[in-house]
Amino acid sequence: MSFFNAPSPASRSTVHSPIGAAGAIRAAALMLLAVLSACDSGPSAPQVDSVRITSPEVQVAISGSLQYSAEALDRNGDPVPGQSFTWTSSAPGVATVDATGRVTGVSQGNAVITAAVGPVSGTRPVEVLPPPVETVEVSPTEFEIQRGEERTLEVTLRDAQGEIIQGRTVTFTSSNISVASVTSQGMVRGLAAGTATIRVRSEGKEATSQVTVTPGAEPIISAITPGVLREGDDAILEGERFSSVPGENEVRIGGERASVLEASATRLRIRVPTRACYPEGLIPVTLSVSGDASDPVLHPFEPPETPALAVGEFRRLRAPEDLCIRFSASNSSETYLVGLQSVTETASTRNAAVLRGRTALSGSATVDALADGVVAEAERAAPSAEGMTFHELVGPGASGGTVRPEAPERWRRHRGTEARLRGTESRILRDQLTPTGLSRAASQLRTPGLAAAAPAQAVSANVRQGDTVRVKVPDVGSSNFCQNGIDVTAVVRKVGTSSVWLEDVENPGGGFSDSQFQVLATDFDDIILPEISGYFGEPTDIDGNGRIVIVISQEVNRISQALGFVVTSDFFPGQCPASNGGEFYYARAPDPAGTVIGPDGEGRPYSVEDALADAPVLLAHETTHIIQFGRRIFLENVNFLQTVWELEGQATLAEEITGFRMLGLAPRMNLGFDVAFNAPPQVPEDWFLTGFVDLAVYYGFRSGTERSTGTPEGCGWLSRDTAGACQILSGGQLEDYTRLPYGVSWSFLRWISDHYHDRFPGGERELHRSLVENPNRGFQTLQEVVGEPVPPMLARWAASLYVDGRLPSGVGDPLLRFPSWNLRGIEERLVEPAHLRARPAGFSSFNLPMTVAAGSSAYVVISGGSRPAHSVRARSESGGLLPDHMQLWIVRLP
Repeated sequence: MSFFNAPSPASRSTVHSPIGAAGAIRAAALMLLAVLSACDSGPSAPQVDSVRITSPEVQVAISGSLQYSAEALDRNGDPVPGQSFTWTSSAPGVATVDATGRVTGVSQGNAVITAAVGPVSGTRPVEVLPPPVETVEVSPTEFEIQRGEERTLEVTLRDAQGEIIQGRTVTFTSSNISVASVTSQGMVRGLAAGTATIRVRSEGKEATSQVTVTPGAEPIISAITPGVLREGDDAILEGERFSSVPGENEVRIGGERASVLEASATRLRIRVPTRACYPEGLIPVTLSVSGDASDPVLHPFEPPETPALAVGEFRRLRAPEDLCIRFSASNSSETYLVGLQSVTETASTRNAAVLRGRTALSGSATVDALADGVVAEAERAAPSAEGMTFHELVGPGASGGTVRPEAPERWRRHRGTEARLRGTESRILRDQLTPTGLSRAASQLRTPGLAAAAPAQAVSANVRQGDTVRVKVPDVGSSNFCQNGIDVTAVVRKVGTSSVWLEDVENPGGGFSDSQFQVLATDFDDIILPEISGYFGEPTDIDGNGRIVIVISQEVNRISQALGFVVTSDFFPGQCPASNGGEFYYARAPDPAGTVIGPDGEGRPYSVEDALADAPVLLAHETTHIIQFGRRIFLENVNFLQTVWELEGQATLAEEITGFRMLGLAPRMNLGFDVAFNAPPQVPEDWFLTGFVDLAVYYGFRSGTERSTGTPEGCGWLSRDTAGACQILSGGQLEDYTRLPYGVSWSFLRWISDHYHDRFPGGERELHRSLVENPNRGFQTLQEVVGEPVPPMLARWAASLYVDGRLPSGVGDPLLRFPSWNLRGIEERLVEPAHLRARPAGFSSFNLPMTVAAGSSAYVVISGGSRPAHSVRARSESGGLLPDHMQLWIVRLP
């Protein structure tokens, strides 16, 4: 095909040759000469254009041969007969070829065979395979070992020529694994008296070895009385090769060690252990003496009676008691939710555990039935190259549109930055945040004349709109923002009844207008601050100006990805040169064109519309921190600031309760998806979105089609988790999700508020003020204020995340409900990876390995129809007892 247009015949012009008439004559003569020559020569012989090689195979064994054939072809693909070929091999050490094209294998490898006719050639590969196994020899072919003894078989493989072959796959199997086992390396171990055949296979050939296992020095249990064993009762074992020293006899019943009370060479009196988590049926009994173990003997066992659970009934077991649940035999279909939870407050703690299910052994059961059940592998989701997309949370069948992607992504960056800021703060203010440091700061801040002692750039009480002031923006991008601050000149844009609004003179154009500042100030002074003050207490006023100072500065855009922040260093003007010595909030400036370059080297546009939508939510959250910090410092006998999960959980609750106030809603209204996700958007602000996004990630959400593994139990929410299972993709790289202390702790505090508010005359407002003003922190504060131990509350809260909406109205434990939000209804509108998924199990033998982080719970649903007795036990990865901070809970579902 030509890329140019040729002129049409009608439009072509005559082309005059520059060679003239003489040139034309010479050209004609040459043409005539060519024609005459062609006529004289007759038809020309076909020319070889290619060579084609064929063979029945391209694989040959060493010393074997293959016949390769060559054919010469012309340019039309037709054969050119009568040609002689020259044959060559690219690797004669691997394969040779003779003059007839016969290829012979020399050594294992690959070669290329070439057939040539003059300069024209063709090729075909050949692969030389090692010779196949012809015979398998095993030594010894018969042998005898004692029980517990081991012996490794010797295997020799030979080819058809009798040569020894190395490097081939060999498999070993035992015809009777209860008598003798064999490893993949051919090591045979005697397990019980008897005979077994060990079969050795390689490439379809096999040999056998007969093993006879003889009794060793192990003890033999011949009789057990009484006829049924019960926990805590005495029993008698009779047999041979017992030790007359009680301590030298190790008796185990169901894997648990029994106390040996009396001993002789043929008789033991024992006490049945109380931690044998077996269902009613047969239980294995073993005896070891000086390292020699008896064969297990199955004996009838009757555990303590387990009360049946009604639908919605809840039960909790706490270590160090055995974490064991038993189910009686039943002919009905039943479903249970089981949780294994860590209630430690040491945020970095992770416990590897196994939840094991056992079905009852009947009278016909053999020792083989003692083998472990199926090990359930958790699904593994490959990371998405596109990363985490929060707008994919909403299911395709849900009406009301989808989550706007830019808001949660913006807030994700903000939350991650704020979480790191809190971590840096605890490091650089370590001395100030000790009980001694806090007491000293409180004493200094209570001293009259503090305002006069504050830094010169602090905002005074008589500031007016239009004034120019100098303040510092803490350099949170540095390693020490207590020492490092950025001087900013700002204009007072609005003085409200409870707030002063400052705008950096260096802010990019297109920021808030006067009327927008007025709206922001009115919302803050009249709604936001009164609402959160009612919940968490009045803010302090250490600089004596009677207001919260809100600094809107492009420096926030430049040094961080936060949308806004507060710092405790502002409460330590004497120790922190960068402190403004007052209640300050620093906000990101609107930057519609993205002219300010952030710490990641990018200029991120931030529209006025987005800034206006973010501001009320940010103000509720960050002002709560100002109240928390200030009131804690001013408390008498204060010991600590609150923990991260308390700070962020309450601040996220502040977003929620302010949203309730703005929208005319209230707690305990069982609100649904449309309110939670503001979809379709009814108001500019996403008051409740971030808490539910955090919960979705906690449950395993990674994208619309993928979920993380080991969630939620592997994710810690008591601090910024840097080693958990909850991860997201950012820039093509997996990174830890740092927002769990926000949304997950919010859900815990919301659950507590819903269920314990009526214990306080002032309702949940008084509850949260009491949490702020308690001199302790964390679980201790929660227990002192609510008046309930924390582990039972954690268990029922964790259960409610799954159970809410699944129980019929009025049925079951009311603490298993989530009164403010319809969690199941919300979940049903989200994609499957955002659901709280419980691992499925049946009333059969199973092993479920899991890693449980501090505060979190694994979820397993056990269900089935007619069943024998069954038990479920939680143990450590090694089979030992779990630590004291682990608990097992169960609730029966409809």
